[in-house]
Amino acid sequence: MQRGEKGLDFLRESILDPNAFVEEGFPPNIMPGNFGELLTDTEIETLVAYIANLDCRTP
Repeated sequence: MQRGEKGLDFLRESILDPNAFVEEGFPPNIMPGNFGELLTDTEIETLVAYIANLDCRTP
């Protein structure tokens, strides 16, 4: 596994199975669990790449 690949795998899993890991303090079933049915593989990979490249640092 290359550097950063684990993070991409986590993003992909979070999109496809949002209840696989739920952060403490948040309830399950907030996100729809059917993105794997609604989006193509290409759309999912594009979404993963987009999220991975967001600059989420606070000013």
